[in-house]
Amino acid sequence: MTLVGQMLMEEGYQRGKEKGIQVFIQDNVSENIPKQRIIQKLQANFSLMEEEAINYYTIFSKQTQN
Repeated sequence: MTLVGQMLMEEGYQRGKEKGIQVFIQDNVSENIPKQRIIQKLQANFSLMEEEAINYYTIFSKQTQN
């Protein structure tokens, strides 16, 4: 695979992962799961560090509330 092909594949993987995280957060928020539990589940299910999980939660939970 070419370098460009590899870069495009990695970009697609990252976008897909972020979309999965977004749906995961929005579903849990709509089910009234507590913030800290969602963050723990993000860390476990998506192999995120706590800071990354908090950042994703902050971004995507606001979209659910609007």
